[in-house]
Amino acid sequence: MFERYTEKARRTIFFARYESSQFGSPCIETEHLLLGLLREDKALAHRFLGTTSSESIRKQIEARVLRGNEVIPTSVDLPLSAECARVLAYGAEEAERLKHKHIGTDHLLLGLLREEKGLAAAILREHGLQLEHIRAKSSGRGALPELVRNTLAAYLGAQQRESRVTVLISPRVGSRSPDVGVYDGESAEPAPGVPPFVCIEVLSQDDRFAELIDRIDDYLAMGVRYVWVLDPASRRAYVATAESGFQEFKGQVLRTENPVLEVPLAAIFT
Repeated sequence: MFERYTEKARRTIFFARYESSQFGSPCIETEHLLLGLLREDKALAHRFLGTTSSESIRKQIEARVLRGNEVIPTSVDLPLSAECARVLAYGAEEAERLKHKHIGTDHLLLGLLREEKGLAAAILREHGLQLEHIRAKSSGRGALPELVRNTLAAYLGAQQRESRVTVLISPRVGSRSPDVGVYDGESAEPAPGVPPFVCIEVLSQDDRFAELIDRIDDYLAMGVRYVWVLDPASRRAYVATAESGFQEFKGQVLRTENPVLEVPLAAIFT
């Protein structure tokens, strides 16, 4: 059954069996698989959960799950619950969807999120994890910036039609032309000689910092009022203006003045 699983994925299931036995559970539940995943792949946990500790998630699970009367010996072959079995099936589907030969811990994480009836999915959502965001991060180098770029363009569309200003979103990966997010109210191109009001750079793994700074300097030199830089991988944003220079944005909503455009980062980085 586990021939296609990576070593880390197999060890995750091994640790899930151990967690289940320690909880005195008659079967392996999704929360046990989550604990096994956090125990085996700390890099994956840090990538998607940041500073959230495995211990804090364990305490959340312990607060919601009743322990059995006694620990079950690890020699007992515990079955998968129906929900946990679906998680593994979903994990295999995600590997197929992404055209990955092996099933890894990232696919198991996607499976946990897809099994919405499981406790693991509820806890992961409470920590801000969303299926499409994790799927995009797992699918390849250009997929996550593309997802953010499309979300951003759709989000800004209505605001721009009302404000009648031009916003330029950086080219798609592998393209030399701007994204569909070039607007000035009704027309699809900015007026001749008039710089965009906002230029937005959505970073990919191919971007280099020195080249980014050069692009920002070019934008400001041509009269762009605001330059926003979004890094989907780190979920961070940066702002540059002629007055304040280039700096990391610490707030929750990117905002311009006269006219006002607002972009809540939580909506863009979903």
